[in-house]
Amino acid sequence: NNTLFSFVFTARFSVALAYDMLSCPGVVNLTYQGTIGGVGFLAPVLDLADSSDFLLQTSMLTTEGHQKFKAQFDAMRMLFAQHNSTLYPLVIGMLFQTIFAAGPNETKTLFQNLTLYNSHASPLYTERPASMLLSFGLADRPEFKAIIHAGVNNSLQYANKSLFMSLALDWLRDITPSVEYVLNNTRVLFYNGQLDALFPSVNSQAYYDKLNWTHAEDYRNASRSLWEPYGQYIMPFGDKGPLVPISAAGYTKSAGNFTSAVVLGMGHYAGFDKPDEIYHLMMEFLD
Repeated sequence: NNTLFSFVFTARFSVALAYDMLSCPGVVNLTYQGTIGGVGFLAPVLDLADSSDFLLQTSMLTTEGHQKFKAQFDAMRMLFAQHNSTLYPLVIGMLFQTIFAAGPNETKTLFQNLTLYNSHASPLYTERPASMLLSFGLADRPEFKAIIHAGVNNSLQYANKSLFMSLALDWLRDITPSVEYVLNNTRVLFYNGQLDALFPSVNSQAYYDKLNWTHAEDYRNASRSLWEPYGQYIMPFGDKGPLVPISAAGYTKSAGNFTSAVVLGMGHYAGFDKPDEIYHLMMEFLD
């Protein structure tokens, strides 16, 4: 039926695609059916990326470190609040010196110096897991690239720094009007990780509650529910044995065509931390 869903792990891009296709429906002969965005940043970045409280509560920061990290975000917000575009490169520079983790031969970020972590993705590992690093090599194999139609002669680029820097100022752009437009015009699923240390889930949830769209009040008043893709019980001892309860996989909250989800035990690397759960979440949305 020439229908299209978009799902991108950086939710900002999925919203941009949805906005363009929904606002200009005649450009492409496709009927847009919905968008999925995972662990990406939708909220203003200086609010979303302020993980100081989360890092303290997960013992990644000391009390003194928390004060320093929080003060850095306060300083960035103060500069940005002046609405002086000549200061924006300074704000971006401060941001990239604060969050993320620099490479082995680069100056460490404030996050690294205060937490002693070399990965900002999750409190569960201080370094990027070896199995994740191995997956980059597997993804660059010709056989894999052929399967996903990426071009066998193309090289995998984990991060193109030139492209990254050319888009750096976009990090400060507030896309709330686009998010609200998309919520009003199509089905939407946004999911976050309970253990995301880079963009803490609680910051995203606060942002969703502030959005103004058709079903905003219903969403704010809605109760969250346990998400149980595997059911509530298993029968390990056969039909006559006792039922054994199993854990839920997350929380969901819905209103209108919008569902937000928090996946338990998942950090910023959604597909690595909880691949099965993310698959189930997407398939439920598509069905």
